Amino acid sequence: MEQEIREYLKEIVGVFREHGSPEKAKPMARYMRDKFLFLGINSPLRNGLSRGFLQKSSRPPFEKLELIVPQLWNLPEREFQYLGIALVEKYKKEFLPDLLPLLEFMLLEKPWWDTVDMTAKKLVGHLFYVYPDLQVGSVERWLASGNIWLERSALLFQLGYREETDWELLADTIQRLKGSNEFFIQKAIGWVLREYSRSEPERVRNFIATANLAALSEREGLRLLEKKPR
Repeated sequence: MEQEIREYLKEIVGVFREHGSPEKAKPMARYMRDKFLFLGINSPLRNGLSRGFLQKSSRPPFEKLELIVPQLWNLPEREFQYLGIALVEKYKKEFLPDLLPLLEFMLLEKPWWDTVDMTAKKLVGHLFYVYPDLQVGSVERWLASGNIWLERSALLFQLGYREETDWELLADTIQRLKGSNEFFIQKAIGWVLREYSRSEPERVRNFIATANLAALSEREGLRLLEKKPR
């Protein structure tokens, strides 16, 4: 690893660990079902500590992300993965299709809803918006994988697309996943339908009426529609 990258990572680790709180780390870990260690740095403090490392004058060039992000993922405490996501987001204007393997790494390594949802919505969503030709092939691969986090990402990457949502692709993805017994898939189906109902309420209402979704998906998908008169 290049010396510049090594020093950048060393400084991040030093600053973050200096500000850790074991007392706060325990409940943070419990909230994530004790799947990961935490330093105990809450979001406001973490954002403040991260600011210097994310500034354009401080951060490494875009092409070094493939070196830096896996190193942040290899660190045991979850706050480093959050920083990795924030770091990649800073380069959104430089995204290219060949970034997809790195984003898939971020979805598949140490996966849980916290990092997967941020990566799917903020990073994959932006990449697929700028390069829409990536969408169908990637969704097909992800659904074929049987991996629940790739399946969840196939549902969630269009969050925020609103009226530009590819409804045909989303509806097909939902139909193919609606029989899943996985909580995280059922919840994601409801979430993405709920968000899309902000733009196309009748389309979502009609879809839910005929799609035979799981109760959780239906309940979540109708949440906003039940507050609105037809």
